Amino acid sequence: MTTTAPNQAKRPSLEGSSWDGNVLVIDDPEALRKIRRREISPSSASNIRKCEASFAAESLLPKPNDPFQPRLIGTGAHEAMEHLFQLPPSERTTEFLHEDIQQIGGRIWSTEQLTDPARRRLLLPDAEDAFIASQEITDELAEANIRASERWRGIVEPWSLGIFRMTGQPHPRDVEVYGTELAVGGFDYEAKKPNEVTLSLRGLRGDFPVQGKIDRTDWVTLDDGKRGLSVRDFKFSGSRPRKPRSDGDDYAEQQRIYTLFFKALHPDLPVVDAALLYPGWDHVRNIDISDEALHGTLRMFEKAWIDMNRAVDTHKFSTKPSNLCGWCPLANACPVARMSTEKAAAEAATKSPGTALGITVTRETPKVTAWAQNGDYSRMPRLLLADVPAPQTTHRQKGSDNAPASGQNQEETPETMSTPIAAAPTPVAPLFKFPADNYGPMAAFGIVDAATEHLAEHGQQLAASSISALARVLADIAFQVTRSLYGAAAWNHGAVGRVAFAVKSAIGIRPAPFGQDAAAWEHWKRIVIGLTTAKTKAAQSLLDNPEADATAALGFLAAA
Repeated sequence: MTTTAPNQAKRPSLEGSSWDGNVLVIDDPEALRKIRRREISPSSASNIRKCEASFAAESLLPKPNDPFQPRLIGTGAHEAMEHLFQLPPSERTTEFLHEDIQQIGGRIWSTEQLTDPARRRLLLPDAEDAFIASQEITDELAEANIRASERWRGIVEPWSLGIFRMTGQPHPRDVEVYGTELAVGGFDYEAKKPNEVTLSLRGLRGDFPVQGKIDRTDWVTLDDGKRGLSVRDFKFSGSRPRKPRSDGDDYAEQQRIYTLFFKALHPDLPVVDAALLYPGWDHVRNIDISDEALHGTLRMFEKAWIDMNRAVDTHKFSTKPSNLCGWCPLANACPVARMSTEKAAAEAATKSPGTALGITVTRETPKVTAWAQNGDYSRMPRLLLADVPAPQTTHRQKGSDNAPASGQNQEETPETMSTPIAAAPTPVAPLFKFPADNYGPMAAFGIVDAATEHLAEHGQQLAASSISALARVLADIAFQVTRSLYGAAAWNHGAVGRVAFAVKSAIGIRPAPFGQDAAAWEHWKRIVIGLTTAKTKAAQSLLDNPEADATAALGFLAAA
C-alpha cells in the first residue's frame, strides 16, 4: 500500500554558529528571530536558567517525533484530564476516560503518521534507509504501529485512571471546577490565531509579556476553613516523584508563575492554594505561594526574560554544564558538556555530532582535567597545581553572573606552583565534591571564615560545634536573600558567594546577640536579612544602571 509523498526528514543544523570558548555564538538573523520569544513561558524561563546555549539549540533544531518521550506522553494524558474535567460532574467516569484515551491514541498513532521518516525509524529501527525514506506502508510497519499504540495506551491509561483513586483527594465528580486550560498569551493552533487573553507582569525593571496554560483551577476549602481557588497541575512522571533539586525547583516555580497569572487576571478572586497532582503515583505536592515565594519567582521569571533578550542582542549564549548535559541536543558538540553518569552518556550517544550540526570552533576550548570536570577526587591524577585551570576558565565567561568577583581567585605562590600534589589514598567519604568552577567551596569557606572571625571578635569559644552552628545560620541568611531576589539559590551559583560576602559585612555592623535568648536571635536574624537584602538591591541597581546620574542621589543625601 502506498500513500502521498512523505515528509522529508530535516537534517539538524546550526550552520553558521560557532563556539567562542564555552559560549555559543549565533549570528544568523533568522535563527535569532526564532530564539527570541515575544512572550516568555515557565518552560522557556526554566530552560534559559539551566543553559542559554541549550535553550537556543532546542529553539532551532527539529523536535523528535517520538510519542514515548515523557513530554509527549504527558501531553496525551493532560488532554484526557482536560476533557474529563470539562464534563458535568455526573459524567466524569472511568468509562469516559477509557474511551477518550482510545480516541487520543487513535489520532496519535494513525496511519497518516506512517509517512514520517522519524516515525518509521521509531517503529522499525533496523530497517534499511531506503525503506525509511520511501512511502511504502508494509504489513510489518502497520503491525509495529499497532503494537506501539497498545504500549502507549498501556502507559497513559493507568496514569490517567489514577485520578479516581488519589488518597485524600475528592472523586472527580465531587471537584468544583472553576476552569480548565486557561491559555494566557501564545497561539491557538487549532483556531489559527493568537489566544485572546494576554498578560504582562510588573517586574522590578518594568513590565514583561508572558504566556502559559493553567491546567485547572478549583474551588477548595482549606483545613483552617479558608475558601478560595486552588491552582492545579497534573504531572505524569515515569518514576516516583523525588525531592526537588537544591539548585532549582521548576515545577514549584511553574505553579507560582501560574498563581501570579491568575492573581493578575482576577485580582478579585482569592487564590489560597497551589498543588501538583501525580495521578499515576497517588501523590499530591502542595506548593508554597506565600508573598515571599511569589516575589522570588517573579524575580527569576523577569531575569530569564532579560537574559534571553540580552543573549539574542549580543548573539552570545552561555553554557552551564550540569548532570543533564546528556539530554541536550548539543551533547556531542558542546566543549564543556558533562557526562557524569552512564545514563547521561547513553542518552548523549543518540544526539548528532558537532560536525552534523554545523558548529565550528573559533577558539581553543579550556582544558579541564577529568577530576575537575566530574568533581571526583578519587580519579584525580598526579599533577602540578600549575596545571589546574583557573576557576573562571572552566564554566562561565568573564562578566557573566557566575564569574568570580575581583580578588576572589585562588592565590598561587611560588611554593604551591612548584610542589607536586603528594600521592594520597582515595578518600572514602569526602565532605563534598568540588565543582569545576570552585564557586561553591569558595562561598562555603567564606561563610565558615565569617562565622569563625565573628565568634573570635566577640570572645566566644572557637569550638567546632559553635563554628558550625553560626555558619549554618549565616548560610541560611545568604540563601534566603538570594532566593528572594534571584528566584533560586545553590552553592555553585555565583550570586550566593556575593550575598555571603554581604552577610559577613552586615554582621560586622549588627553583631550577633551572644548570651541572649532564642527570640533575640530570631530578631537579629531578621535584621541581618533586611540589611543584606538592602545592600544587595543597591549593588544590583548599580550594575543595572552604571551610567545613572548621581544628582538625585546627592539631593536625597542632603535632605536626609
